[in-house]
Amino acid sequence: MADDPIAATMTGFPLLQGFTAQGAQRLIERGEIKECRPGQVLFREGDAPDFVLLVLAGNIQVFVEREGGDLVLTDAGPGAVLGELAVLCAMPRAASVRATDTTAVLQWNA
Repeated sequence: MADDPIAATMTGFPLLQGFTAQGAQRLIERGEIKECRPGQVLFREGDAPDFVLLVLAGNIQVFVEREGGDLVLTDAGPGAVLGELAVLCAMPRAASVRATDTTAVLQWNA
């Protein structure tokens, strides 16, 4: 469906500049939209690289666990792609990610 508001939103992401809503819709059809609650961990450092995430709405925190605490590396908002390097290189996840508020992601399986 070309008039999907999510597809229209995706065309505004810097990574998808030049995409039409129809092109973005094709990306949606090849993945799965998931809703995440605040604090939900989407993957952990060391996990197998099974999927890539595109943040559609909300915010995600990228962190590593060190010396009994979390060291936050960065925050990622709408338009950010997470986990692609691990998938492309077939290596374990280098960091963990968790939703910091109600978040929606598009997940593509490796």
